[in-house]
Amino acid sequence: MYAACSTLDDDVTRAQNYQPIPDADAQSHWAASLAHDHMAALHCTVGLASMDPAAVSLAASELDSGSAEARKAADRVDQIRSGQ
Repeated sequence: MYAACSTLDDDVTRAQNYQPIPDADAQSHWAASLAHDHMAALHCTVGLASMDPAAVSLAASELDSGSAEARKAADRVDQIRSGQ
């Protein structure tokens, strides 16, 4: 699981270096999603390394928040596609 958390952080870092989404609302949600996912990866790796269940739980909470923001970004992209 530690390796998966490290990989998540690497993937988030790469995604943060992509060109921004050209819609401010979608980009805002996407950036927030990546920020939550970065914190999740950090809490996960620290929590697993120190065997701290509270940190691992916090990682899960950050992942939930990141997923919610990613859904908002996807919803905004769907709105744009439908002409709204």
